[in-house]
Amino acid sequence: PWAARIHPDDLQPVSYTHLDVYKRQNALRASEERLRIIANVTTDAMWDRNLLTDEVEWSPGLRSLFGFDLAGDLNHVWWHDHVHPNDRDDVEAGINAVLAGDEHFWADEYRFLCADGRYANVLDRGYVLRDDAGHAVRFIGAMVDITAQIQVAEAAARAAQEERQRL
Repeated sequence: PWAARIHPDDLQPVSYTHLDVYKRQNALRASEERLRIIANVTTDAMWDRNLLTDEVEWSPGLRSLFGFDLAGDLNHVWWHDHVHPNDRDDVEAGINAVLAGDEHFWADEYRFLCADGRYANVLDRGYVLRDDAGHAVRFIGAMVDITAQIQVAEAAARAAQEERQRL
């Protein structure tokens, strides 16, 4: 008896809402799959820092580039402790300035302590995600080992200097 009073048009928004949720879930799954593939094929150590919980997720590049096992609590404090002591203050100041401001992009070069005890020169770039009020809530980026490029540049500079001295 009560079903007779419901007009078919009244049910359409419910079915559209369900379809919309289904489409969004599929789009999210596809996006997450693309991110997993990118993380697995890139040589970068990709990171995703939740600024509300200080949890950091790392891609397999952390292992392949710097030798670290992905198990354990690899949060911001862990990363901070692996930045060379002479670089640490400047790097943190740059990050804090971007997070506190309204910018979205950050980049810096610094030395990073690897699992084998050597320091790698890295280029680290990040993007800040903000909530509707403009507060930083996530910080996502990637570290690239640029040690070889720096060594080549230094060798070229030494060779050029030696050549100038010879002339």
